Amino acid sequence: MDYQEALAYIHGTLWQGSRLGLERIRELTNRMGRPQDSLKFIHIAGTNGKGSSAAMLASVFQQAGYLTGLYTSPFISRFTERIRVNGREITGEELGTETEYVKPFSEAMADHPTEFELVTAIALSYFVRKKCDIVIWETGMGGALDSTNVIGTPELAVITAIGMDHRAQLGNTLEEITRTKAGIIKPGGDVAAFTGCASVERILRETCRANNAHLRFADLTKIKSGGYSDGMQRFDFDGLKELRLSLWGDYQLENAALVLTGLDILAEKGWHIEEAHIRRGLETVKWPARFERIAEDPPFFLDGGHNPQGTAAAATAFAHLYPNQRAVILMGVMGDKDIDAMLAPLFPIAACFVTVTAGSSGTTGTAAAGSAVGRAMSSGELAKRIQALAPESRVIDGGDIENGAACARNLAREQGGAVLAVGSLYMAGRIRDFIMRHPRILTVPPASH
Repeated sequence: MDYQEALAYIHGTLWQGSRLGLERIRELTNRMGRPQDSLKFIHIAGTNGKGSSAAMLASVFQQAGYLTGLYTSPFISRFTERIRVNGREITGEELGTETEYVKPFSEAMADHPTEFELVTAIALSYFVRKKCDIVIWETGMGGALDSTNVIGTPELAVITAIGMDHRAQLGNTLEEITRTKAGIIKPGGDVAAFTGCASVERILRETCRANNAHLRFADLTKIKSGGYSDGMQRFDFDGLKELRLSLWGDYQLENAALVLTGLDILAEKGWHIEEAHIRRGLETVKWPARFERIAEDPPFFLDGGHNPQGTAAAATAFAHLYPNQRAVILMGVMGDKDIDAMLAPLFPIAACFVTVTAGSSGTTGTAAAGSAVGRAMSSGELAKRIQALAPESRVIDGGDIENGAACARNLAREQGGAVLAVGSLYMAGRIRDFIMRHPRILTVPPASH
């Protein structure tokens, strides 16, 4: 298979749908000879911060000289972003080779795997073929029944910030969601997790006791921010001074603290991680669409925040960076999100809103991402929702993603302000690619509502 044939096969109707459960992925990997047993993993679950934490860990391990695999979802611009070794994406030719290898095993199954299960199996095959020393392994959704949980006890399980998202699949309460995500904790394992919520901590402690697993919480009170300079965030954490992090946003310091806590555990287990590796890894890590500054004149920040925690984190980061300024908020959302709660933290920092249809002009992600157009709230409906909540707000219906991005940038330049794009990772890739291709393009804003 070539790259296009592989993508066509992966996105084929045979694999459509999202079904939690491990039966199919277990059967598929068993047919493949259980490639997961040949690899070591750091398994990451949570609601927010999974991708950023995974990227930091991969960067540090790469600096330490380990051949490091990274499996994440969804992608921002290219499908191949999801599977990397030492920062290099799987090539189209390699994807074709691995897909062709997995194909007969998948087609032999009476209960066919889902697309995510198929891609997970492809990733496992690739990491084995590349002989990775360690694989940073991000869950797709949840934990206990997520197909990434086909692995045995990982070197480390990482539980990032947990919030209310994917309730239809994972549970209607924070406690239910936590139990689901804690399903990556395995017997005798080691766990690094966030602290701060009593009910979450209680469930994580109970799960670790039941599995004779060792739990360590990241002490976020030990973070001391030093602000920004030379394009980096400076901070101290738990005895490490003057660390420099290439990722922006206050919440990235919390993710970094969790990563550093996990690295301490791994170093104690014998992984060779020195302070120099940590420093260089944090300085060089790249992770797009997480409070990423993608343009100047005016400043344009792109954040994939797609739930109330995510938009609150982006709003806080913007307010700390620009305490005396308001933003042009460029926003598109999926219709199944808690949109009112997502909007609440944005009102205090908003000069105006430009709404877009998140799935317009193409989509980003995995299987279910193909249905983003159907799931997306229309730009007009989102504009009406904003006005109903805050009648005094200026709201512009930007329509499709490209026009909305140009419109928001035009408004910010006129006002001497900045743009903050939030609401969905499904639109992040389109915005990022458009701004990079057209650094100066402007349009006349449509009429305000």
